Amino acid sequence: MFSLGYGVYLFLFSLGLAVFEIQIEGKHGWAEKLPCWRPRQDSFVGKAWVKITGKKLTGYHASLLSLVFLTLHLPFFLGMNWDLIKELEVISGYFLLWVAEDFLWFVLNPYYGLKNFKPENIWWHEKWIRKVMPLDYPVGVGVAFFFCLISIPFKGIRMILDFGTVLGILFGLVLLVAVMELIKEKLE
Repeated sequence: MFSLGYGVYLFLFSLGLAVFEIQIEGKHGWAEKLPCWRPRQDSFVGKAWVKITGKKLTGYHASLLSLVFLTLHLPFFLGMNWDLIKELEVISGYFLLWVAEDFLWFVLNPYYGLKNFKPENIWWHEKWIRKVMPLDYPVGVGVAFFFCLISIPFKGIRMILDFGTVLGILFGLVLLVAVMELIKEKLE
């Protein structure tokens, strides 16, 4: 599954999701103003989610995360043979997709853009690396790489090259969108 085409697919999917979420959330990230279910903070689910992600769970995000996970598995439901390597690639791609989607949400959101991509403007990303990027981004890429590493005994070292291809295509296209948005901001 990991290929040039898969990198492009993850980019297009993350781009579509970012635009979709901007239309739903507007300037209120992390479903701040959406009338969605939220577990009690003292519940097991509420505590576990905060412990794992550092964020409060919303019904909106639980639904969206699940739907995207299922959608990435669609090829298996349409007849592609399932195997462990492909599953690890899907899970790895899932984490890469969310890193790309989250950054594109800020880049394309008219209430943010790159000029407002700062810790003081984004309460739901509490931990940042030198005020440049949320800690969630390298953690997400790291988790994706971990799933890639697990498959090395089955696919060999080639898996790292395939991962690098997908990572390079996906984030190269994300960077292209960011640069285009910067140019657009300068021209306005």
